[in-house]
Amino acid sequence: MVGMIWDFAKTTILFAVHTDVLLAASYATRHSPLVAIALATLLNSDVYWFSYRMALAITEPTKVSETEHPEPHAIVRVDRLRS
Repeated sequence: MVGMIWDFAKTTILFAVHTDVLLAASYATRHSPLVAIALATLLNSDVYWFSYRMALAITEPTKVSETEHPEPHAIVRVDRLRS
């Protein structure tokens, strides 16, 4: 549970810093802060929504059969039976 809260806190901080950077840039260039907030909302939602694709692209996962790695398959099987 603590790990989930910490992950949520890190994500919130990341989005807040990203928004602050865009707001500072809009202030420095004398553009409307509403444009920066709209852009931050769009970019943050894209990063959140597609983060799993980025993680998969970085790690380059491959499918494995149950004969190659029986342990992870057994864990998944037990978890499915519990739910």
